[in-house]
Amino acid sequence: MTPVSPVVGALQSAREGARGQRSGRGRRAVRCRRAAVQSDPDAGWSKVIADVVEGEGYELADGVPDFTVRQPGFTNIPDDRVTPLQFFELFITTALISTMVRETNRYVAGYIASLGSLKPDSRFRRWKDCTAEEMRKYIALRINMGIVKKKNTYDYWKKKFPNMDTPSFRDTMSYGRFVLIHRFFHLCNNERQPRRGEQGFDPWYKVRNLLDPLNRCFKQYFRPYQLVSIDESMVGMRNRNIYIQYLPNKRHSRFGIKKFQLCDSKTGYVMHVELYSGRDFDIRSEEGQAITVVKHLMSSCNMYNKGYHPVTDNYYTKPSLAEDLFAQGTMLTGTVRLNSRGYPKSLGNACLQVQDSKYMKNGSGIILACAYRDKPSQGKPVLLLSTGTKPVTHRTSRRAREQNKPAMVLLYNKGMGGVDLSDKKVYHIAAERATHRYWVKVAWNLIDITLRNCHELFKLKNPDTKMDITDFVSEIVMQLVGPIVDNEEEQATADGHQLTQVPGKRERDCVVCSDRSAKIRKRSRTWCAACKMGCHLGCYENFNHKL
Repeated sequence: MTPVSPVVGALQSAREGARGQRSGRGRRAVRCRRAAVQSDPDAGWSKVIADVVEGEGYELADGVPDFTVRQPGFTNIPDDRVTPLQFFELFITTALISTMVRETNRYVAGYIASLGSLKPDSRFRRWKDCTAEEMRKYIALRINMGIVKKKNTYDYWKKKFPNMDTPSFRDTMSYGRFVLIHRFFHLCNNERQPRRGEQGFDPWYKVRNLLDPLNRCFKQYFRPYQLVSIDESMVGMRNRNIYIQYLPNKRHSRFGIKKFQLCDSKTGYVMHVELYSGRDFDIRSEEGQAITVVKHLMSSCNMYNKGYHPVTDNYYTKPSLAEDLFAQGTMLTGTVRLNSRGYPKSLGNACLQVQDSKYMKNGSGIILACAYRDKPSQGKPVLLLSTGTKPVTHRTSRRAREQNKPAMVLLYNKGMGGVDLSDKKVYHIAAERATHRYWVKVAWNLIDITLRNCHELFKLKNPDTKMDITDFVSEIVMQLVGPIVDNEEEQATADGHQLTQVPGKRERDCVVCSDRSAKIRKRSRTWCAACKMGCHLGCYENFNHKL
């Protein structure tokens, strides 16, 4: 036996003493390690060997629900609907226009009554009840602003620079009337809105009369194809509002109101829009928000037991969700987070070579999990889950480079872009303008989505007519406005009386609202040349011309 030096013996005695003092903590650590060894993170999962095939594509697994929807695409569209405006009126109906007119006039009456007396030069004195024809023209001008981009609203009526002149705006509606309608535009009766904290409070009460009819019409006139995508989108704004969210991965607008959308993956047609009002006003369940959102969107579109195949990202995809959907005749494919409950942890920690993949299947044989490493710069593999594909790897050649991609990855790339495709199309025609009223921007985003859906239906019903979305929206604008009449010619009377600019950039006293005897002097840049008297545009109706 080797003798122990006094120094080493003292060190061993000190360690044993310290170990004795920490005996309780040591026993707990041992128990935790034993529990970790006993609880297998891959319990219930088994490895699967993948087949390698040549060419692109994906094969559905055996025993998956059959797709039972007949003739996906447009539906319930009358044969006489041929023009872009007729497609637009499928969604923005006469009843919806009447709601806008009624609630706008109601809001104006209540607002002016709350002010009491108005100042003599108040622009609210010029208000007249809005009509359905004026509301259609207002909507047309707002839509046209999404095609013709200018910084300020007044620039559309400005005549100073001929190269930037847009006379169609002036000929459709005066700037003063447009501003008044835009100021008082409303969709609901504020007097019936429950306050925050009261029973029946709806955070989206301001746009509910627009959101619900559009969601119904989206589903009425289109049947989606088998692959659908579920993802979130943003209505970009930085208003001081409780509903504003921050999403750093949304490059086009990191701040704004978040909305969940279900879209057809092939066409980008939006089937349903659900606005997110924040944690304080969100309806949650024990399953979690992600699972609740997917189930709510699928049930709202009546997609269960029809063989649909939603594709989601790693925020929504869960093994428990995949099993629940499969029990209702619906498949699921999507990327997964490593810490997702029930997902095999060994796949996320697998050391894979480039273009290599690894598969595992759960005990019931329903869910297939996959880990795949695409390129050398990718440190950790991408994790996926599917209930509708086989463990097959496709060998393809692109740009003289051989690639091996799982069928699950090919299906995800094909089906996940529906929401992004819709956002990209809407961006080019977006009629959003800066405003302090958050719900106005949400409302016009919904109208932009409606225009995008109308264009998709028009293309499907008229495959021989080639018309891009810009021309399509321009046709709607021109048909909404109707025959354009020059406002200046319209103001001229039979006797030749007409309001024009005072020559030489001079000013004249307005004969209607100016009274020097009462020390009220109102100057105007416009006059009636036949009468040689000044008059404001807003006072012209009360102007008594000289005979």
